[in-house]
Amino acid sequence: MSAEPTTAGNDCPRPTLWGAAREAGATLYAAARAWLDDDAMRLSAAVAMYTILSLSPLLVITIKVLALVFGEEAASGQVRRQVEQFLGPTGARAVEGMVTETVRPGAGLLATAASVGVLLFTASGVFAELRDSLNALWGVAPRPGRGWWAAVRDRFQSIGMVFAVGFLLLVSQAVTTALAVMSEFVAGGAGRVASATDLFVSTLVVAILFGLIFRLLPDVELRWRDTLFGAAVTAALFKVGQYLLALYFTYGSTASVYGAAGSFVVVLLWVYYSCWILFYGAELIQVRLRRQGRQIAPSAEARRRGAHDPGPED
Repeated sequence: MSAEPTTAGNDCPRPTLWGAAREAGATLYAAARAWLDDDAMRLSAAVAMYTILSLSPLLVITIKVLALVFGEEAASGQVRRQVEQFLGPTGARAVEGMVTETVRPGAGLLATAASVGVLLFTASGVFAELRDSLNALWGVAPRPGRGWWAAVRDRFQSIGMVFAVGFLLLVSQAVTTALAVMSEFVAGGAGRVASATDLFVSTLVVAILFGLIFRLLPDVELRWRDTLFGAAVTAALFKVGQYLLALYFTYGSTASVYGAAGSFVVVLLWVYYSCWILFYGAELIQVRLRRQGRQIAPSAEARRRGAHDPGPED
């Protein structure tokens, strides 16, 4: 997968800042064209629906993981504040209602164990759908006849991603709590530094999560360093979109236009946009490798998707 050099010796021009900027702009534009050509909006709609079904179990598991360190009440409050930053008050109330219905207590140990199993299976569904969509964007497909063990392993990998999300949020929450305590004792420039550090850490956590998705979920051979640029750009766009969508959901009229379904539509729109950004990052990785003279290779248990192979929604 190494890139082939195109020039050698003294004839190779030195890169300049302007040249690097032009190359970055051309890569971003080519990724946008590929995003449109590969019908990423349709794939985003499919993943968004799976995410809505998996959102409540995923948040419940996240709260339980955070509660191991911060306590149930503090964990629930922090998750609600984070959701409100993304979705505004209307969307946060809708998600809170979904979580409340999901965590209704069961009867006894067997019921609790069954509930945990259902939560894990449901929460992992969105990552399974993400794998299929990323495979489609990158032109790979699992080899036929892989057997039941491969399907079980893929599901456990998706469940592992659920716990990875919980762990990353735990780290983010620990840093946020430490910075909040620090901000109470300092003022002026130091307080602004703490706020900027909080923004940096939260963006870094999101970038790591996107990098994990790009590197581990699809059936491809991809090096960690190949995911860095795409994960960083995706995280930056995600944070910008988070801020803009929160403003729109807070002051816009989406909830009132759709009436009783307004809260659900707010959540769906946010997830839909998040999928747009995620798939743009995937296209960015692929385009950047192509411009370096390389391509994304399928894993040992996958193959390149043929012209007549169906996509995940065909």
